Amino acid sequence: MLDKVLVAVDGSKNSIEALRWAIKMVSGADKPEIVAVNAQPSFQTVHSKRLFSQNDLREYQELLFEESVAEAKKILDTHDIPYTLELLVGDPKQCIVDRVLESHKTDSPIDMIIMGSRGLGPIRSVLGGVSYGVIQAGICPVTIIPQKD
Repeated sequence: MLDKVLVAVDGSKNSIEALRWAIKMVSGADKPEIVAVNAQPSFQTVHSKRLFSQNDLREYQELLFEESVAEAKKILDTHDIPYTLELLVGDPKQCIVDRVLESHKTDSPIDMIIMGSRGLGPIRSVLGGVSYGVIQAGICPVTIIPQKD
């Protein structure tokens, strides 16, 4: 039985389906927990450093995060399952892999990653690559929820 799962959420219909699947997977577990993560770009470019303060960039990342997880939060609030919503900054694939590896150093490791096959990002087609990259890392079981047409 799975206790703790990480779900990648980005506000897309596909990521919401992944969240619903995760809720089903941990229902009935002894100590269920969902870690819903959203990765935002770092915006660390030469031009952004000249035009925006670190604080401005962080506030913008937090705004994008809140918009991306709003629907997921509504759904999670209707279930009696402990959860956390986490803003990760950087390459989505690497952020997800690093978060799971970090959890494996604790007494509460993430048992599985659940994510949609595609999502809403700066370049839609790249997020299929995120799923593939997370699978290739081989850090724990991964369930990919296919996109419904």
